[in-house]
Amino acid sequence: MLTSDLPKSTMKIALMDCTVVEENGTCTYGLDMVYHSSHDRTERGLEFSEVALVDVDYRTASYLSMAQTPDTATLQQRLGTDKTRIDWELSHLEDEAVSACHHLPCSEAAGSHTSGGTPQQTL
Repeated sequence: MLTSDLPKSTMKIALMDCTVVEENGTCTYGLDMVYHSSHDRTERGLEFSEVALVDVDYRTASYLSMAQTPDTATLQQRLGTDKTRIDWELSHLEDEAVSACHHLPCSEAAGSHTSGGTPQQTL
């Protein structure tokens, strides 16, 4: 696994970003109206969340995973009507951060923390 090759004594953080792919099909899984930051508006397309492990000391990032965000109807069916894309993406980030933590020596304070209202995982 990639994380076994990373230096163990450096500070690491999990990082997430979302990508939008424009799509015009009618039967494509996940097709929905999503915010496209490059165009500063919502558009019909597919959204993917990507997670990377960043070595802060070496200033490098290693890709961990990518997951397609389901369309709104599927998302609400799976998570409940009070959940949003952000909830889906945060669960993806948390799953990957916890997975990475199993392969790296995490600090004694490892776990979910809150800083400024944002959940964080210490790796």
